[in-house]
Amino acid sequence: MNVKFKNIDLIKTRDFLHGIPLKGVASRARTKLITELDTNIKTFSENEVALAKEYAIVDEEGNFLVTNSEGELVPSQNNSFQLKPEVTDEYRDERETLFNEKVSIILLDNHVEKLLESMNNLDTDLKGEDAIVYDLLCDALESAVPTP
Repeated sequence: MNVKFKNIDLIKTRDFLHGIPLKGVASRARTKLITELDTNIKTFSENEVALAKEYAIVDEEGNFLVTNSEGELVPSQNNSFQLKPEVTDEYRDERETLFNEKVSIILLDNHVEKLLESMNNLDTDLKGEDAIVYDLLCDALESAVPTP
């Protein structure tokens, strides 16, 4: 089955899955899903850096440059970057598109079904961000299950 997530939701979904108690097949399904989420997180991160380099001020080797307190362009010390002023809005639009882009993760049918069953029977109080991510995860799993 094909489970879909927005790029922006990958990390919080993975982190949520790490923190919930599951047994048996549901635990195996979680492990497989986390592995796929990690792969997609790495790709998303690489795409985010590539996008930033496209719109940021960089040196000849593609390293980020930032303006120091004297107004000089110097190499970034912590991978922070400074956008070229004329492309700020375009960068924000492209970044939003990247964040909202969906990735597809293929899981075995019984893994999706068991994970969804475990989510529906989760005996844990959820609030705040956990409740939001729980809902996102359930929606993604339910959408993957074909309707009869």
